[in-house]
Amino acid sequence: MWWYTGELFLYGMLNRALRSLDMEMMIKMGFFIRSLHQQLQQAHKEQSDEYTTKFIVYR
Repeated sequence: MWWYTGELFLYGMLNRALRSLDMEMMIKMGFFIRSLHQQLQQAHKEQSDEYTTKFIVYR
């Protein structure tokens, strides 16, 4: 996730492709999208395993 959240050109390119639904660019950036997805899944798993107590969310 560091390459996505850092001050790199990939953040802007990927966000622009996702916002405009530019499929050609998304296909070209598939490696980065997959990597980001896997890292987010791993972070979610680690955090959800860490916090087993229920919490209340208010809207």
